[in-house]
Amino acid sequence: KGGAMRHMVGDPARSVVYTSDMGKAVIWTTDTRSYKTTKFAKTDSHPNTIALSPDKKQACITERLTLVFDSGRHAAVKLWDATAGAVLKDLSAEKEFKGNHMCSASYSPDGSRIVFSSMRDAYNRTLDERERKALEENPSNFAEIYLMNADGSGQTRLTTSWGYDGGPFFTHDGSRIVWRRFDASGLIADIWTMKLDGSDQRQITDF
Repeated sequence: KGGAMRHMVGDPARSVVYTSDMGKAVIWTTDTRSYKTTKFAKTDSHPNTIALSPDKKQACITERLTLVFDSGRHAAVKLWDATAGAVLKDLSAEKEFKGNHMCSASYSPDGSRIVFSSMRDAYNRTLDERERKALEENPSNFAEIYLMNADGSGQTRLTTSWGYDGGPFFTHDGSRIVWRRFDASGLIADIWTMKLDGSDQRQITDF
């Protein structure tokens, strides 16, 4: 009661579903056999997205400063022990993540890398007048796709197009990344794919 469920991911082998509750700042786990729900972890702010590593031992969890998606800024990005509910590494203090929005994370099939979307480009440099106005109107215009190692190191920006780039995933063989790209109006999204170095970007759909 009083919660605000945001994101769900499952571990079929353990019959467990993880759910982020932005209202209560809690990550819940639910046993899909007994339907018993227990508190997995209490977060410092509003938990947003959850990504599980392929072996289900690690989780990358992002947190928002506010419930309303209005600033593009994030409170925390942490790597968790997915069974013990303990923080393995807090990436929030690192300059790449500090104060910047990260969401839509996904692990590579071998668990060695994480692809994610971030709006850091709106906050790590001086914006021109057009960009400042765009930030006020829609912060998601600055969302771009990034790649990093599973421990948070080696971060690389892969996209540079205007408009929201988000929801990235790896293909089943880990050779490419698939994501959604909104146009400048923020109304129409299409599916794109690229290599892991950001090259060979191709539009798959045309809505």
